[in-house]
Amino acid sequence: MMDSILRETEAYQFFARGGLFKGTAHCRDSHLQNALSTSIAQLSRDLMVRCIFVPSLSGTTASAISSDRPAAPIFVLTSSEKVCRKLELLWGVFSHLVDKKLKESDYVAYGEALLKKMGLAKQGDFILMLSKIGKAGTDTKAITIHKIN
Repeated sequence: MMDSILRETEAYQFFARGGLFKGTAHCRDSHLQNALSTSIAQLSRDLMVRCIFVPSLSGTTASAISSDRPAAPIFVLTSSEKVCRKLELLWGVFSHLVDKKLKESDYVAYGEALLKKMGLAKQGDFILMLSKIGKAGTDTKAITIHKIN
């Protein structure tokens, strides 16, 4: 019952505001984070991707994306149990605890295998992948459209 009420309310909010969940930017730290999360949510609708894949250390990016209510589930890989538990409380987020520190290059293969195993994606599906680029501590991010092999 509560599920149907929530879906009805969110559908009203979505269509009443021209297809966007506006008014969520107040919880963001920067204009970059606001633009990034809004863009990802809109891309998930426009491209009809199966999943949004986010490797994360702190969960901040996944939290910002979740607040924009994307059309696809958000799948987060993290090495922190605390972050993993925190992310499970967010809208549309599935977090997975990674036992070991993975190299950035290994996140894609590991995440792809998990997405297939969980049934969130299959061969030929498209997913949005979010990753940091550059040295540690920089705020440069990349959005990649990835086809599952």
